Amino acid sequence: RTERKHNLSRRQGINMSDLLRVKFTASNAVRSKRPYTIYEIEVRSTSTMPWLLYKRYRDFDNLHEQLVKLMSSNADLERLDIKLHLPPKRLVRSMAPDVVAKRQKELEGYLQHILSFPLLMRNQLVMDFLSVPESLRAMLMRRKPTEDASTNGLPRQRSDSFGFSSQTEE
Repeated sequence: RTERKHNLSRRQGINMSDLLRVKFTASNAVRSKRPYTIYEIEVRSTSTMPWLLYKRYRDFDNLHEQLVKLMSSNADLERLDIKLHLPPKRLVRSMAPDVVAKRQKELEGYLQHILSFPLLMRNQLVMDFLSVPESLRAMLMRRKPTEDASTNGLPRQRSDSFGFSSQTEE
């Protein structure tokens, strides 16, 4: 299904991966009573200057929980049968460089997978998580479903501030 989506996009001259891209650029251990790792994420778009985010695993876990709820209550997303695989929590906190690097790569893949689905990429939850500027959000939401073959003909979504989506009337 994903392969078909990308092939349709290429034929139409639409490259969805250019709209928003993420790359993890660093990770830092925060030494406190309960140590954790903070990840530096660069977000890029062809339309804006790149910006940096700082997230920890807990932020990804919260996003994942909200997306799972959204996908089970949204018919358009349910039809796409999207499988999101957040790397599991670790029972033992390890700050070893190889463990941190592995998780960083897995979390980057998780975000890239989310961004490969236009209905998820345009969702308020994802845009908030990535701190997408209002000007870019407006551009992403303006695209009509007929212009965007990668939605497989599904209507564009508008999300409220709680991340619940409804179909737009056009």
